Amino acid sequence: MMTALFNTRVWSEQQEKSKPDISFRKLLVCLLPFGIALIAADAMATKADEIQAGKIIYESRCLGCHTVEANNIGPRHANVFGRKAGSIADFEYSPALRNARIVWNEKTLDRWLQDPEAYIPGQQMDVSVSKDGDRKNLIAYLKTLSTKSSKLNKP
Repeated sequence: MMTALFNTRVWSEQQEKSKPDISFRKLLVCLLPFGIALIAADAMATKADEIQAGKIIYESRCLGCHTVEANNIGPRHANVFGRKAGSIADFEYSPALRNARIVWNEKTLDRWLQDPEAYIPGQQMDVSVSKDGDRKNLIAYLKTLSTKSSKLNKP
């Protein structure tokens, strides 16, 4: 009987040692939201950096022909995301672009910016963005232009 009592006590002590420390769990539960917030803040900062870099690229490479809110040599870029290529009524597109069945999104803009003529033969834009990172940043900036005023939402 004494051995059984001893074995039970040893077994209970071993079980207690194998249980996670409750205070550690509480600490984890308390710190987890802060960790998630830090990761989210870092991701937002990275995205803000991409957008800022894209704006610089836009200002140096695109403003010669395009503006955000008005047509110029090229069509306006406000609300370009989700817009069908060649669809702004008051801009004169090439027949190739006007007849393209493309809706601008990250994927289509990336292909377009990499080599417009290869993507839509017969188009009139003779500028490309060869670096992947530059295209990514430029697209991140163009995406911000698609949330401006509802007045500009109409093609």
